[in-house]
Amino acid sequence: MPTQHSSNRSTTPLPGEPTFSGRPTPAYDQGQSRRVVVLIAIVCVLFASVWAYVFFKQKPRVADGAIESIRVISMHTEEHVGGTMAEGYGGGTVKTDQLLVWVVLDMTNLTLEVPLFETAQRATLSFQDGQQLFAYAAPPDQIEKLARYSPASRMQGSILPRTMTISPKQSVKGMALFVFPVTKQQWDARREFSVAMSFQYQRDLAIKEKTAQP
Repeated sequence: MPTQHSSNRSTTPLPGEPTFSGRPTPAYDQGQSRRVVVLIAIVCVLFASVWAYVFFKQKPRVADGAIESIRVISMHTEEHVGGTMAEGYGGGTVKTDQLLVWVVLDMTNLTLEVPLFETAQRATLSFQDGQQLFAYAAPPDQIEKLARYSPASRMQGSILPRTMTISPKQSVKGMALFVFPVTKQQWDARREFSVAMSFQYQRDLAIKEKTAQP
């Protein structure tokens, strides 16, 4: 009697036998997962960048200000450097031109509940050729030193502290001194003059002169 063989074969593959289940291998699953994670990360970064741009562009101003007046004082100095005639050589003279720019600033905290912590005052002097010069507000000791050297450089009025706290809805007004290594002629040829007030945790407040004031 012929023997009968069962047509049912076990679905368990033998060792080394390829599988034909149609499902991806674990290595393929891991590669696909990594690509998905990278894609999600890229989308999140793009979303965060767009959100930050919109947020900071639409964030209302926390302060307002104006330059009420500007007064400039030219200062020319000549300092002798080097040796003396008794030493066999005469040395030389260093000539320096500086411009003292006194600015009267008026600022207001526009918020209802948030105090503003001012950290610095910086002026920018721009010229027609695109060149820019920067100067921070002079500290009190420098102002006193300049006043002793040139009494005409002293201005009557209160000096704005270089760092201060402005309460909500509070307005402050005072003077700031900025010193630039330029002549009066160069100042008259300027393109723009502005002062930036820096605040902690807030955007800078840029204040431009209303019109050219040579």
